[in-house]
Amino acid sequence: HFFNSFFVQTMFDEKNSNYNLRGSYNYKNVRRWSKKVPGKDVFNLKYIFCPINLDNMHWTSACIFMEQKKIQYYDSMGGTDWGKLRGLLQYLKDEWKAKKGGEMDVSE
Repeated sequence: HFFNSFFVQTMFDEKNSNYNLRGSYNYKNVRRWSKKVPGKDVFNLKYIFCPINLDNMHWTSACIFMEQKKIQYYDSMGGTDWGKLRGLLQYLKDEWKAKKGGEMDVSE
């Protein structure tokens, strides 16, 4: 499944008028996005692709490999945005809690 570039931007509240909140992870902003995926359950997907625009200057992307339980970050400049990776993992945890109940096992 491909989320559009607004998914990560919205998840991190990057357009918030309150500068102190801008860039902060916020599940409430994206909790309804999973209703648009096939089967309405992100945990039944094989891949989730997330394009990421950095400061309107550079594009990167992240791919969540659901079966392998892995999140990979792709950047032609060689960087890794650990905050975005942690946010995507937190999204999966929050989505699990909201849709399946309980805590998601991330030990693997």
